[in-house]
Amino acid sequence: MRDHGQFLARPKPGLLEERRFGYRTPLLARLSHGVLMNVEVGIAPAALSVGTRQAAPGAATVRYDGDIPFSIDSPGEGGILHGPIEVEGWSQLRGGGTVDPFEFRVDGRLVPPVRVDRTPRPDVASAIPAIGDASRAGYDARLDTSGLAPGAHTLRVTFRTLDGRRRISHPVRFTWLP
Repeated sequence: MRDHGQFLARPKPGLLEERRFGYRTPLLARLSHGVLMNVEVGIAPAALSVGTRQAAPGAATVRYDGDIPFSIDSPGEGGILHGPIEVEGWSQLRGGGTVDPFEFRVDGRLVPPVRVDRTPRPDVASAIPAIGDASRAGYDARLDTSGLAPGAHTLRVTFRTLDGRRRISHPVRFTWLP
């Protein structure tokens, strides 16, 4: 147990250490307004109890993995889109493992895709040989724009592997004019 002023950090059994940030980390120091702080982010290999409640039997554990390769090629940062919103790019694990664009959020709100097609991306296979067969690495999604107002927006895509790991994309800012 570590004493951090008035807070006590209690290790959680079963949580594997993933990343550790301390007060000297510039971003954390800025976010904490100079308050002494240590933060540990871990991954749960199985369902864990939260507080005094046990996780439900068979509860799904969502693990976020910053090493899942992906790209959002379109829309480009700062792009101006007219008509339907098409999100294009690629996502695939090294060795050919499937990674699906699972969730599309515009300004934090879930926007269902009208369709998602998988496409070949030989350019990815030639640039990153470890990706393997890229015949289904590409994706092309058309988003439902019925609840979207014209103007500036931010897109984030969540990618999911077959074993349930996920990765959330960087924000992509664009302007939509129907």
